[in-house]
Parts: sequence; structure tokens; C-alpha cells
Amino acid sequence: MLSRRSRKAKKKAKRHKKIKFSVVLGVVAALIIYGAWGVSAPAPSKSEAPKKAQVSRSAPVLAPATLEITIYNQVTSQTLPGIPISIGRVFLTTDSSGSAQADGLTEGEVDITVRAQGYGVHEENLVLESGDNTAAIRLESSTETSVFEIGSFERKAYLTIDDGPSRRWTPKVLDILAREKVPATFFLIGRRAALQPDLVRRIYLDGHEVGNHTYSHDYRELYGGSSRNLFYSLSRNSEMLAGILGFSPNIWRPPGGVTGNFRAGWQSRVAAAGYVTVLWNVSTGDGSTQTTSSQMVENSITYLDRLGPKEQAIILMHDVRAPITVALPKIISEIRKRGFQFAVLEDKTRITGLVRGP
Repeated sequence: MLSRRSRKAKKKAKRHKKIKFSVVLGVVAALIIYGAWGVSAPAPSKSEAPKKAQVSRSAPVLAPATLEITIYNQVTSQTLPGIPISIGRVFLTTDSSGSAQADGLTEGEVDITVRAQGYGVHEENLVLESGDNTAAIRLESSTETSVFEIGSFERKAYLTIDDGPSRRWTPKVLDILAREKVPATFFLIGRRAALQPDLVRRIYLDGHEVGNHTYSHDYRELYGGSSRNLFYSLSRNSEMLAGILGFSPNIWRPPGGVTGNFRAGWQSRVAAAGYVTVLWNVSTGDGSTQTTSSQMVENSITYLDRLGPKEQAIILMHDVRAPITVALPKIISEIRKRGFQFAVLEDKTRITGLVRGP
């Protein structure tokens, strides 16, 4: 016999069991109804505009194009071999027939620059069609004289940049010079230039001059024996640059300068061979790897302020380390503040005391 309390507990448990069973039946029924008829999604509110389908817009695909350029002398109509050309950012040199072909271009506008010694700079814009294109460019002889004539009272500053080309730093230097609209003279090491002919062409086609800094830049090789080693390195670099640019520059700078390196009679032999030796009278001091960009600027100011009122400035720096990219715009600004006009060095440049150092 169950007690009265036990009977009440048993009835309460049965009621709870019935309630749970009813809840389960309700959930199952709801799921069956949802599966059979589905539930319509709520209509979007007035504030929610229907989304538009995304349409991808890709850039138009340009058809490939090639361009063959032939360079002629305007007067004689003869073709001109060994002429540097830039087609956009493609750098070429005309072959023995005076022609050069650029592949890998696309249809549309392209800028052409041609620069050759004895001729004016030629610039034009062409519109290429898909496929093969040809163009003929006729160059007029240049009537320009030297960049600095004796008797001129205009103060000139010659930025000279040694030891390149550097694949990492020279393009940055060229971009700065283009932005500042300043020309410079690059004294190139042959073994580096041979590996980067396009960069050598860009230097020249950007309006700068190129000078010889020997092929090896090895002090022991150049100065440790007879002058034959020096002349071999000079002539080897001249031939290499001629193969890239179509001419051999006559200006050169001896690595480390003349003092302590040249022996008696060497300078006269170099001059007799037709080379114009260019040293410097303003040093940035960046030949040392410890020199910072701020020190480069300070050194330049010190040397610039020592120059006489009619003395030209030949500034020495190097494009093989990072500090030049920071210091160069500031040095250009300091030079301009002192009233100098920028120019490039050529074999025709006449400057009293051109062969000198600091």
C-alpha cells in the first residue's frame, strides 16, 4: 500500500510526462508543416533597397605590337648605326643597317627618344597599331657648341656620379634628376655597365652624359704596375660603352683621383691618347660607407662656400648606396641657392683647372 504522499508524487510525475510529450508532438508537427509548405521570407523594409547585381569591368585587352625604327641622316639620307633609342621604357641601339626592332609592345601611344652625338635630340609620339609597325626618323646635325665657353661669367655646377650603374640605386637617382630637371654626368665602371646595357642607355637618353671610369675599378690592377694596365682598362671600357651607345666618351675619371696613384708622365700619356681627365672640387664624402646623407649635404656646403665667385663646381658623389637618394635633392637645392646653373661635362667642356682635386 502506497502512502498518501507517495500517491501524490506519482500523479505529479505522470502530469509532467504528459506535458513533455505534448511539447515534443508540437515541435514535430511544426517541422512537418514547415517542410511541406515552407516559410516565406519577410519582405524587405522600405529602407532596404534591393541589391544590384555586381558587374565586373576589366581593363580592355590591348593587342600586341612590334615597332621597327630606322634612323637616317637628314641631309645625306644615310642610315645611322649604333644610335641609342628609347621606345617607352624599352632601350635599344640601331644595328649596322641603322635599324632597331622593339618587340613586346602593345597598340596605342608610345614615346620615342633618339639621342646621338653630333645630332640634336629627337622626341616624338607614335600611335602603334596591332601587329607590325615601322617608322623612319631623320636626324639633323647639331649646331650646339660646348656647354661652357671661355669668357662666360655664368657659374656652372656639374653633378658627377661615380661607380654605377647600380640596378638598385641608379634608377632612383635618375628619377630624382628628372623630377628636379637637372642633368648630370655618370662615370661608369665597365664591368657593371656590361651587365646592364638598358640602364646605360636610359642614363644617356634621359639627357645625361656618360664618362669612362675604367673597366675594373681595381686600384691594384690600375696603378700597381705599368701604365699599360690603366690604358687596357680604359680602352676596354671605351669599346664596351661604344657597343651600347654607339660612341666612346672621351671624358674619364681615374678611380681615387690622380694624387698618390699616377706616376710621372702618366697624365701626359693619357692626354695624348685623347682622354680628358675630370676630377672634382666639391666632395660629398660618400666614398666612405660610413657617410650619412646629412653629412653628404654638410660636406657639399663646405666645399661650395670655399669656391671663388667665378669658379665652377664639379661635385663628386656615388650612386651605389642609399644615402644619395636622400641627400641629392637637398644638395641640388643648396647649389641653386648659390646661383649655379647645372650642366653636363663633355670632351668639349672648357674649364680652367679641369684636372684637379679637392
